[in-house]
Amino acid sequence: MRRLFLVVITAFLTFASFPDQADARPEPPRFDRRNALDGPVFPLRGASGGPGKAAVDTQYLYGGPGTWEGKFETDYGPDWMGWTHEDLTTPEVNHWHISTYYAANLNGHGPGNRAMWCGDSTLAACSPADSVGGVTSGMFDGIIWQMPAPDPLDTTTVRLTAYLNYDLADVDWDFLELWIVRASSQEMLGQWTGSADNVFVDFTTTVLPGEYVGTGDDQVKLRFRAWSDSRYDDLDCLSPSHGAAQIDDIAVYLNGSPATFDDFEAGSAVNWIQEEFAGVGDFASLRNNLGDLDPCRDNRSFQVTFIDDGLVVPGTGGTPCITWCYGPGGYIVNNTGGLLADDTRDWFIHNRIVSPPIPWISGLDAATYSFDVYRHEELGPTSIWPGMFFEWEIRSTTSPDPMDLESAPWKDRNFVFYGGPDYVRFDEPVSDLLEPDPRWVQLALGVNELGWAWGWVGIDGTPAPYFDNVTLQAWKAGGPEILLHPANLFADAFVESGVIDPLDPAANSCRLDISTDVFMYAGNTVADHGDSLIATVTARPGGALTGNPVLHWVLHPNPDYDLVRGALRGSVTGFQVIGPYVDRFAFDLPDTGFFYPGDILHYYITAQDDLNGDIGMSAWPADTTSVLDFSPRSPYEHLARVRALPTLTGPAGAFTQPDLLVVDSANSSDHTLRLLSALSELGFVLGVDFDLFTVNNPTSDDQQGLAGMAPDSLLAGYSTLLYDVGGIQSWVLRDTGAYTPSEPQKISSWLDRGGRSLLMSGNIVITDLNAQATGRALIDRLGVAYQDPSIADLNGGARDLQISPLYGNGILPNVALWKVNGGCPGQPSLDAISPNGGALAAASLDPSGTTGGPYAAVVAREDLGLSNRLLTVPFDLERVLSPAEGYTDGVAMSGRARLLGELLGWLGSSGTGVSPVPGVGLFAVEAAPNPFNPVTTLSYNLPQAGHLSLQVFDMRGRLVRSLIDEPRTAGAGKAVWDGRDDQGARVSSGVYFWQARSADQIKVGKITMIK
Repeated sequence: MRRLFLVVITAFLTFASFPDQADARPEPPRFDRRNALDGPVFPLRGASGGPGKAAVDTQYLYGGPGTWEGKFETDYGPDWMGWTHEDLTTPEVNHWHISTYYAANLNGHGPGNRAMWCGDSTLAACSPADSVGGVTSGMFDGIIWQMPAPDPLDTTTVRLTAYLNYDLADVDWDFLELWIVRASSQEMLGQWTGSADNVFVDFTTTVLPGEYVGTGDDQVKLRFRAWSDSRYDDLDCLSPSHGAAQIDDIAVYLNGSPATFDDFEAGSAVNWIQEEFAGVGDFASLRNNLGDLDPCRDNRSFQVTFIDDGLVVPGTGGTPCITWCYGPGGYIVNNTGGLLADDTRDWFIHNRIVSPPIPWISGLDAATYSFDVYRHEELGPTSIWPGMFFEWEIRSTTSPDPMDLESAPWKDRNFVFYGGPDYVRFDEPVSDLLEPDPRWVQLALGVNELGWAWGWVGIDGTPAPYFDNVTLQAWKAGGPEILLHPANLFADAFVESGVIDPLDPAANSCRLDISTDVFMYAGNTVADHGDSLIATVTARPGGALTGNPVLHWVLHPNPDYDLVRGALRGSVTGFQVIGPYVDRFAFDLPDTGFFYPGDILHYYITAQDDLNGDIGMSAWPADTTSVLDFSPRSPYEHLARVRALPTLTGPAGAFTQPDLLVVDSANSSDHTLRLLSALSELGFVLGVDFDLFTVNNPTSDDQQGLAGMAPDSLLAGYSTLLYDVGGIQSWVLRDTGAYTPSEPQKISSWLDRGGRSLLMSGNIVITDLNAQATGRALIDRLGVAYQDPSIADLNGGARDLQISPLYGNGILPNVALWKVNGGCPGQPSLDAISPNGGALAAASLDPSGTTGGPYAAVVAREDLGLSNRLLTVPFDLERVLSPAEGYTDGVAMSGRARLLGELLGWLGSSGTGVSPVPGVGLFAVEAAPNPFNPVTTLSYNLPQAGHLSLQVFDMRGRLVRSLIDEPRTAGAGKAVWDGRDDQGARVSSGVYFWQARSADQIKVGKITMIK
């Protein structure tokens, strides 16, 4: 039995209850391998206020330039600067004590009966029906009984009887246990979870010679232990109880003779006492000149570490390295139980450092918590790594006394962080985690060996993490806080039925679901994606939302479905999610008759609050000015863009679709734009030559790739697949064993149809596939021999690389030469691979200036039996530099595009170069911000060139301002209204209307000026 030390809660913006869905109970927290270069920061954050909303400049409440705070040193050397540190595996309080609480029914005793109770009497009642007191978070409390054996040279029969109540309402997460403790082992005699009253227990066991404990090795030892996780208890009122247990009339017999009897009444002997418990150890220390494996950045100043060198925590003997020996003295973070290594249970380090109380500045209501961390934990389902995660937490109080922080709960995102080896800067928006108008704030950082929760119990660890340069910045927000997570945004959708109906367009509707599997921990093997987008929207402290937030949407329609669809734009009001989170809202769009193949949806969320008459407004994405720009390279936030697939064009009965599907699992809008640019250079037209499927959150363990979203029957419509994971470690390709089929199995099933072409690319695409058997089976099909997750490890550390085509390879021109940046920034790990099983290397990946190395830049395989062509490129195409060398045809083209064109050409895929049909599109106008003060921008999309009139009228229909009245070219544009009329006078606050005319189309909308 292993204790889960980390807070186990419903993950922030990841698990939610819906009116038509059961509440899924989560297991351990989710992963976040976020890198500053990986893409969207968690959580996604909206912007508040407009140009007229005066805001206080951001202020450093802690740390920052010109101060030693948060740097763990001064001019004189290392300095904790008031930070403290603690071992979280050592309970601060033992909650067992004698009490009359809820003990009247035990063994027929009446009112006033006393029993041994494990609970916290200071907890307030959760409801009128609940009692004061109960189970609190993180209990790990024991009482022990220890007496000399009748004859330590002989066997002793031990019998225990007792009566007990137990109320462990958090079933299968909180437990009461009875143990017999032996010299080299311990045996659990009984375990209880759930609730029951007046239970008679009767257990008998034996202790053999040599199994006795105590200083003289002659004693018998029994233990009752109650433990709870850090959620669903009387502290958060999610599982109210009467405490963990009441135990009374405990009788112990040795060899059949009564030894002790405890009824806990006044004047009676008490033989059961609170157990003292030592933890794994507090390993926090300050060290400088630390070694690391980040070639792009070093930090020689003092940093916080948790390295076990046998000196910081005497008695452990230190934890020496196995592979990663760059730590001081070759030591690493303890992963073998520390001071509890000899205990028969498994124990895991969980240390935390805590800042001094930080005074808050009145009037500020938004904050970002930032720190530098050196991380080095790679993980993987078959990992020999220990699973050493780093954590951050924050807490606050409205009390003027900073000591009251001690009773304030720590808050975080319930994510565990890992990755590397590299130094990264974490910037965490924490406004929603603070108490309204706090007086004091406190920060924490920590390390937690939690890999065992996923079955990773290796000991090949590293010296990481290191922490440094902690800051807390705050400012006055201009409106509500809007926070989202990529996994809870709408995902690209395929036709729900899984079958294209060629005669009935209305039957080809696509659902709009989110990436998160809301039942992923309920034992389901098939992903069950949530139906509603989820956002956390929090009013400014002291204020209140003036209404539920609103999701606004605009469709760029496939005109072939115009006869069966409804409106092209609109909005839906969010509804409050059922559960303990009052600031969590869900947004649902129609599941049928709304979204059709070839459609593109843009959306944004707005929220408004009232802070003592100050009306504030926020939006996510922060920049909505390009919401009407549906071009392939639109700058609009890519996570707020959803595609309906496959793109079907033509009349009913004669639909056609692109041959190529591009799967973008790179988790970066910049990467997506560069990929689209390269395809555009090659003449590939989105929606005509290829479709794009984007994976919102590939670093999580939800099934959100093709396996989770694309029916086999629809995937079969594509003959070519470009699967690009970019520069990140993608859990989409890692078969976690939780789902059937996995992503590698999905790709393999598609290949089984024959006549297919596949290009797999990415820095560690083969490393990801190699994590499980289904991935390794796909590697075999690709004809790849996997050598190492980092080619730099095998070529002397060289990261300035080149692609050297091999003579006569038949894919790449022999005269070409491409440069690949394998170094800073980000110092990616590029897979070292070579051909296998009849495949060939079309090029080698060599240190710059050399050719013909042993590791392949392109592995090609022809499966003649199934007529498949397969290519593997072990690096992110974004890393290919421009221009490509060796070409003499005079065509101006980026190196990236040139390489991609050669590869796709061998696969039999080429662009038509046909531009989208002019005039196809939506005439639309959008005003943002709205309400506004004093400026709003009216963005428009003109489907074809012509005269455009854009005017503002008051409530009586009188013209206030003519913004545009002239011919305009087709496409996106904008006009700014500064709240003045045509004479330059500022108008009064109130409601106005804008009217846009183009050809025979008229659009009207409402805007509100506030002061």
